[in-house]
Amino acid sequence: MEEDSERIVAMVADLVEEICEVIPGQIVFADSAGLKVRFSRPVTFEDAEELDDFLDDPMAASDYGLSFLLMEGGWNGEPPVLAPLIGKTLLHLLWDW
Repeated sequence: MEEDSERIVAMVADLVEEICEVIPGQIVFADSAGLKVRFSRPVTFEDAEELDDFLDDPMAASDYGLSFLLMEGGWNGEPPVLAPLIGKTLLHLLWDW
C-alpha cells in the first residue's frame, strides 16, 4: 500500500509540474487527502486542450485526484477532459487512500 501511495504522489507531482509549465501556478495547500494549485491567470480553452496531452488515459483520472473535478465540474465526456477548469484559477485534486 505504501508503494502505491508513493507512486500516486509521484504521478500527481509530475502532473502538477507539467500543468504549471502551461499555466503558471503554485501549490497553496497539500495534505494526505488532496492538493490545491492556484494559477496566476484563469485557465483558457486552449490551456485545457494542451493539458489533455498530459493525461495518458482520461478514465484513469482518479489516479491523479481528478475524479471530483470531472464529476462535480460537469465534464460531459468530450475533449478537453479538463474543460471544467476553464475560467478557473484553482485546481483542487482530491484522492482517498
